[in-house]
Amino acid sequence: MTKIIATIGPTSEDLETLSFFAAHNVEYARLNFSHNTPDWHIACGKKVRQAGLKILADVSGPKIRLGDLVSDIEAAEGMEIILEKQDLEIDYPVWKEEGQNHILVLPTLLDLAPFLAPDRVLLIDDGKVELKVEKVVEGKIFAKVVFGGKIRSHKGINLPETDIKINFLTKRDVEFLSQVLPVLKPEVVAVSFVKTVKDLEILKDFVTKVLADNNITGYFPQICPKLEMGEALKMENLEQIVDFCDLIMIARGDLALEAHPLHINVPFNQEKIKQACQAKNKPFIVATQILESMISSPVPTRAEVSDLYRAVILDKANFVMLSGEAASGEYPKKCVELMETMIKMSASQN
Repeated sequence: MTKIIATIGPTSEDLETLSFFAAHNVEYARLNFSHNTPDWHIACGKKVRQAGLKILADVSGPKIRLGDLVSDIEAAEGMEIILEKQDLEIDYPVWKEEGQNHILVLPTLLDLAPFLAPDRVLLIDDGKVELKVEKVVEGKIFAKVVFGGKIRSHKGINLPETDIKINFLTKRDVEFLSQVLPVLKPEVVAVSFVKTVKDLEILKDFVTKVLADNNITGYFPQICPKLEMGEALKMENLEQIVDFCDLIMIARGDLALEAHPLHINVPFNQEKIKQACQAKNKPFIVATQILESMISSPVPTRAEVSDLYRAVILDKANFVMLSGEAASGEYPKKCVELMETMIKMSASQN
């Protein structure tokens, strides 16, 4: 029977809510290492244990992000933008004059210039803003806004169909795993932006080192790749990843941004991953935006209910996951109750 994974955050970290989750078909509390501090996760994890829940520790992985902005920017269609590696001496955003044009200069935490060329696409904040590269000159990326919108500090950047060579485990990942893992001993460690089985081997080797450094024996977490990169879905890579790991997450957020047209490939990729997992008898998680509207609404949309129906009844997912709906939304308990109801209805049909 399908079980629930609930992400823990400001609206769900209290013991009463965690205990409610445990009583309503939630098996795992997800601690998202993209947010907060190691100390926060340790304190929260102890309450999770008190409530009787298992822990899934979700490692950030090499997410590409904008740098620091002193103010938000509204990017309009047709606007010229320069992206450069962040200079800590500069307060961004910067407006640069070139003739009659005012060009906006924005920072990135990683130097992206070596990986980009004219006509490549950059997506900011889950595709809400789209840029098209015009040229790359001396480490600066000149681009034009295709679809505009608000740009804020540290928002994610996606580069569809662009292969970027960066370290798989970031400095933040190393810090969080080193501090949290020995204390909480999570049942599962999930990791973002897996491309090949080599990435999982890097994670496994580092976890082994952390446990050895802390003289911990008789424990090793299950490894869960979050499948959200186009390269991971190449059949050879997918089969090797599924063989290697214990549990697989279909992470539909970044997966939706990996190929054009945006989002439309998600259900096809979900089906492909599901079949690969079921062929190897490996459990899988369906994640991202299942009840997204319930972050601020007490009822879901019809499309969301249909998505949940597919995951639970048609795909027979082992787990369905709540992200912002449970971590920061206004109705975390209602979200869990709705999922539990769908799961019970599924069980009654079998």
